[in-house]
Order: sequence, then C-alpha cells, then structure tokens
Amino acid sequence: MAGSASAAEVHVFSGSFGAGELSLGEHSGVAVNQGTGDVYVADTGNGRVAEFSPAGTFVRGFGGPTEPTFVAVDNSAGASKGDVYVADTATATVAKFDAEGNPVTSWGTGGVLDGSTAPTGTFKTIFGIAVDSTGVLVVYAEPGEGGTLERFGQDGSFVGEVTSPFGPRTAGLAVDSTGNYYLARAEEPGPTAKVGPSGEPLAEFIDPGPTTGPTTDDTDVYVSHSDHVSRYDAAGTLLESFGAAQLTGGAGVAIAADGTAYVADSASDQIDVFESVLVPDVKTEAATALTRTAATLNGTIGAAGGPEAECRFEYTTQAQFEAEGFTGATILACVPPGPFTGSGQEAVTAAAAGLEVGTAYRFRLVGENENGANPNNAAGGSLGFETAPAVRVEPTEATAVLRGSATLNGTVTPEGGRSRSLRIRIRQPG
Repeated sequence: MAGSASAAEVHVFSGSFGAGELSLGEHSGVAVNQGTGDVYVADTGNGRVAEFSPAGTFVRGFGGPTEPTFVAVDNSAGASKGDVYVADTATATVAKFDAEGNPVTSWGTGGVLDGSTAPTGTFKTIFGIAVDSTGVLVVYAEPGEGGTLERFGQDGSFVGEVTSPFGPRTAGLAVDSTGNYYLARAEEPGPTAKVGPSGEPLAEFIDPGPTTGPTTDDTDVYVSHSDHVSRYDAAGTLLESFGAAQLTGGAGVAIAADGTAYVADSASDQIDVFESVLVPDVKTEAATALTRTAATLNGTIGAAGGPEAECRFEYTTQAQFEAEGFTGATILACVPPGPFTGSGQEAVTAAAAGLEVGTAYRFRLVGENENGANPNNAAGGSLGFETAPAVRVEPTEATAVLRGSATLNGTVTPEGGRSRSLRIRIRQPG
C-alpha cells in the first residue's frame, strides 16, 4: 500500500497590503478579477469596496453600501465579465458594478437587487454570494432552514433556486467550475459542507471548521479560518494548511489565476498574500523487510520541475504520533541522498534499526527545497507498520482428534531463536 502523492504546490507568505486603507470585519470578502489580477475587498468598516492592483497598490474605492460583507467577480466569458457584485448584509441587498466601480444601473432596481423577483421574495439575510462559470449570480440567503441558493442571470432575472439540505447556516459560499456549492454551516464547530448543483448532499463535512469563508479555484477548495487557510482537493483530501504564522483574524480568501492566495485579516486590517510555489513531489510507500527491531522505509521523490530537492524519512511510534504527530520524530537520511532534479520520480529508502519489539510505528517521507518542505501537515500521507513480536506463535492443524481429546500443534519462535515445535494434548475431564 502507498500513501497518496503529496501535491507539489504550497503557499508561502510573501507580504501584506492595505494598511491604513481598510477596516475589515469577521467575514469581509475578497475576490479577484482573473483577467486583470485586480483584487476587490469588502471594506466593511468604511462602507465601500476597495480595489487593489495584483501588487497591492490601492486603485480606488467605490460603492456606498451600509455594510459590505461579501464580494464576487464575474470571471465568466459572458456579457458581465469583470463586473463586481457586493452584498450588503445590513440592507440584505446585492449591488452590481463594472470593473471600474461604476454602478450598473440597468441591473435590478438602479443597480441593486433585493431578491423580490424570486418566488420566496426579498432577501431576509444574506450569508454569501458567488458567480458560477456561466456568469449566474448565486445568493445564499433566507428563507429555509438550511438557507436557499437563489440564482440570477446577468440581466438580474431570477433563473432558479437550490435549497441546502444541511442545517443552520453562517457566512460563506463558493461554487466550483462544475456547479458544486460549498456552504459554511453555523452549528458548532462551524463546518463547511458540499452540495451538488441540484441541492443533493455530497459531503456534510469538507472542513471541520470553524470557517470564516470558502472559495475555489479550478480544482481545489480553500477554507479560511481565523488563524489559517486549509486547501482540499475535490474529494475532500487535505492538501495543505498555510498562514498560521501570519493570520490572527482570517476572513475572506480569494485565489488568483497564478495560484496566489489573498486573505483578509480583520485583526490587522490588511490583505495577507501567499504566493504559490513548487516544493518536491513525494509519496510514502509501504515499509518492507520487517523484523522485530528493524524495517526498511520506502518512498519516491521528484523535484517537480522546481529547485533541486533533498529528502528525509521521519518515524515515531503510533502512540506518540496520535499524541503529538511527528513532533520529536526520529529522522533518517534518504538513500540515495540526492539532490534530486528534473520532473521524474526516484525511489528512496532508509533503514530503521533499534526499534521496539511488537510495536506499531508511523512514518513519512519529507521532501524539501529552497521554497519549503512537503508535506507540511500533521498526517502528510504517512503510513504505518508494526514490528514482529518477541515470540511468534503459529498454530497448525490439530491431530489425534478423538471423542474426548485432541492434540494441538504449532511452532513457537522466540526473538533471535530457532523455531521449535509445540504439542499440547488435551483431554475432557472424567
């Protein structure tokens, strides 16, 4: 059995912008125009949307909502490409602007939509907005126990709705390229759920929460928390967590076309920027040559076309792993030692000796280059193995089986010794 291959892309902190310009709230949203790279921020405390260049230069502020909380950009190829939608949670309305911040007054009523064209009537509370790949605006709002996803065309007309199958809701909505929805749920600890295009429940817990806002790129789901961002693949497998050293009030998150992550931090009133970089591609393979006190650890590593890479194995007892992960794990150098270059994969091993007899262990392969290490989370595609016990007992077929007696047979192999036959004769009393 092999561990899953670890993605060769991770996010590292590269700077912040917006200091002195922004006044952010707990769920202040962020969106990116994938064509220009410009970043739009729901500047909640200042009652506006703030636009920045990809490098973080302030471009303009626009709009006049009372409490702008969620923001979304139409990155489709439709007529509204580049337009910006802003949800005002104080008035439960959504306003539409062009890419330069001018109101699109032909949309809704004077550029503002209150949901009155939907069968369920005006929005009562808005929990998030998103724009799908066809340019349809999706508003996550009341009514409904789990909230309703109201869908509106680029001209503001109502085009359908989806009812969430999950319970109470909180702030956060994202939609992926295939039309699946990611909803932040209100019940403790605030997990993120996945819902299909027609409202079918796909996953009750993509992320355990508590979340302050989800988003997606072409393939992955990003869930923001107050102190980090988690990235998952479409199947819900955790790929990485980043931002723990920077974020203390993480809010909305958005991903640019080049993979850069922009995260609103309400504690610092800034946008933290996390650059996407390549780290080695690693896979942990099953341990072999298991004895009572030794094992061979196996894996594969590739530089993934990035900087030259090195690797190491880390192992610890299963009990220690469950308590502290790989903190304090024993480290073994890979054979061959590298460095590894190019885009191919190479098999590596390490000999673990002096192990405890009859003990369960956990191990992983870690690759590292100048950008960082992979894996960078506690599990990291790790695998387990168990050393042989001090005495191995192997039963064989019973013989001389009679009405009131039988002979039980087997072999006993003590640690470091030779196998010896064992025969026990049992009789029924009386």
